[in-house]
Amino acid sequence: MNFVGKIVNMTKLINSFKDEYEEFSNFYPVKIRYETRTYNSVEIAYVAAKTKNQRIRYELSQLKANESGKAKKLGRQIKLRKDWDLMKNTIMRTLLRQKFSYPKLKEKLLETGDAELVEGNFWHDNYWGDCLCPKCYNIPGKNYLGKMLMEIRSTL
Repeated sequence: MNFVGKIVNMTKLINSFKDEYEEFSNFYPVKIRYETRTYNSVEIAYVAAKTKNQRIRYELSQLKANESGKAKKLGRQIKLRKDWDLMKNTIMRTLLRQKFSYPKLKEKLLETGDAELVEGNFWHDNYWGDCLCPKCYNIPGKNYLGKMLMEIRSTL
């Protein structure tokens, strides 16, 4: 059981992508290539993928990794590409595979063994993670980020 009382059936649970497991955060600094540009984090590349606007993509490619939050905020305001809902999970999986092809990051992911990986958060993200706040207590998170990381780990 984790600290908010949700039941977990795995031997080990990693439910925070900070500190010891900061490499699993999409804000972690890493060069990611998406189409014709390189971005400084998965988050920035993911936001760039949301749009076909090349000017916005260029601006995002100029952001430093520590500006990933700025990119995320912009991602809530831009006009989404028409196929976004169909493509977002595929794009995220592709970006994560690229990220964890770096030897250091691959090793870190493999070191988690068979632990369940959950992007525990307090910002109400029950799509990519599992929000642990009292408001979301009874809302099961889909945890797509954690599931994709575990999928990638199983193929390495």
